[in-house]
Amino acid sequence: MNIKDIIKGKALELFNAKGVMNVTLREVAKELNKSYGNITYHYRTKNCLITALYNDMMIETKTIAISFSNSNLFYEILDAPKKTFKISMKYLFFYVDYIEIKRNFSTVFINFEKKQ
Repeated sequence: MNIKDIIKGKALELFNAKGVMNVTLREVAKELNKSYGNITYHYRTKNCLITALYNDMMIETKTIAISFSNSNLFYEILDAPKKTFKISMKYLFFYVDYIEIKRNFSTVFINFEKKQ
């Protein structure tokens, strides 16, 4: 696992536990025992980090849609709600902190709205 994935994983954990507005990049750095500069080298701003997490969520969601082209369509349709629920729970902060993201991270919100 590369450092960007490690940063995203820790940020996701913290955002889900504390809320996106209650977590700073400095806190992510401290939790990972890394310097703030190391974190901002990979994700210049919290907005960049949130955007990366959003893109990951979209990739995971697209894999569900792609699975519908498999040979057992009936099984995939029945399994889709379970898969989407797992993704929703993994990226819970996007739903819980929707208003805060809309107000404070407009570029993420614009992407979020376009893809909904």
